[in-house]
Amino acid sequence: MALVAFIFIALWVQNELSFDSYHKDAKDIYLANVFLKQSDGTTDEWEQTPLPLGDLLNKAPGIEEATRILPQNFSGTVLNIHNQLFAEKSCAYVDDNWFNMFHYDLLYGDIKSFYANPFSIALTESKANILAMIRKRLDNL
Repeated sequence: MALVAFIFIALWVQNELSFDSYHKDAKDIYLANVFLKQSDGTTDEWEQTPLPLGDLLNKAPGIEEATRILPQNFSGTVLNIHNQLFAEKSCAYVDDNWFNMFHYDLLYGDIKSFYANPFSIALTESKANILAMIRKRLDNL
């Protein structure tokens, strides 16, 4: 049992140390959290900060750039890809400087085009493959 616990802890540590390490400036990127002390003495921690904090951080000395992400983890988002609608449970809205801080290898298109159209989407390769498979199935109906 101790060996199993050790393996799980080692895997967790490896994941934590490598999380987002593929970004070229990963060592200089920090996540701002909110710690809210409750009246009962407990403290809640959130990875979501007040919206104006991003603007304040961009003006703070010693901070080169700050960007924000607003995750949407519910099934209310609908993607229209080539006139085919897909309900998506997990997506996010990002600031216009998101791709200045975070690097992603794109298979198609470019970031400049992404920002030129406010209704653009960026998909991971795995998500694009899933949507393509769904579309192929729909086309064969």
